[in-house]
Amino acid sequence: MKKIVRLTESDLMRLVKRVIKENQDELDDILNGLENTLEKLEFRISPKPNVSKLSVMQKYENFNEKLILSDLPDEIKDEYRDNAKNLFKKIFRYL
Repeated sequence: MKKIVRLTESDLMRLVKRVIKENQDELDDILNGLENTLEKLEFRISPKPNVSKLSVMQKYENFNEKLILSDLPDEIKDEYRDNAKNLFKKIFRYL
């Protein structure tokens, strides 16, 4: 049997804000991981790091898929997309 739940406008707003925050947190974690990867690559002594371009591209595609599926506003998606693009450009310089 289905249960009907009544929500006030403020309850609905709180839920929407929570979902958006969770999406932002997940994307922030991905970007932080990429920044950490970049830092490791910058400090490597060997000329060729032990990271393949394919694995980096897969991470980039994974990030873009999650970004597209997220419920974030377009302006925030654009900001994340720009940040990720810049990070990946820097990472590719070291590969």
